[in-house]
Amino acid sequence: MRDLIFQRALELFSEKGYRGASMRELARRCGTTPSNVYNYFPSKEELLREVFRVGGDQIRETLAADETDSGTDRGRYLRRVLRTVTENHLLWRMIHQLRLNEEVSQVLESEFQTVLDDALGDLESYCSEPWLLLVIVDGLVASRLQGLPHPPDDKVVRTVVRCLEALDEPDAT
Repeated sequence: MRDLIFQRALELFSEKGYRGASMRELARRCGTTPSNVYNYFPSKEELLREVFRVGGDQIRETLAADETDSGTDRGRYLRRVLRTVTENHLLWRMIHQLRLNEEVSQVLESEFQTVLDDALGDLESYCSEPWLLLVIVDGLVASRLQGLPHPPDDKVVRTVVRCLEALDEPDAT
């Protein structure tokens, strides 16, 4: 039952955000009572923290280096990011919705920071302007979550890598 509650909570938070999701609706989706949900998770905030923690672990696993992945470090990193968005779509959607909610952002401030630090790693190892890579990754993720049309992943990766390489050239300042 705990796993079912967790999965339905991820779906509900992803669909309606934290404020729009209710424990009553969650219980209905699980085919149980709100009191049974509270047996597993004492509050909606604790449930959110658990979904966020477990989701962060899933993202870190997916972003882990894949030894069979070919290409530059930047290219491998970008392919892993695109793969995590595909494999953890609901989680990424939930994270993007939640981080735009000021109330939730304050509650989960340290969790957000941990996920960014752990999942995105040390961006300085990928380019001289880590903030730019973060903005690019954020834009790629957001466009994927919105279902916007996009070129094939290989073309996206090649284009972004070329742009980052151009920034690293001495005369590109």
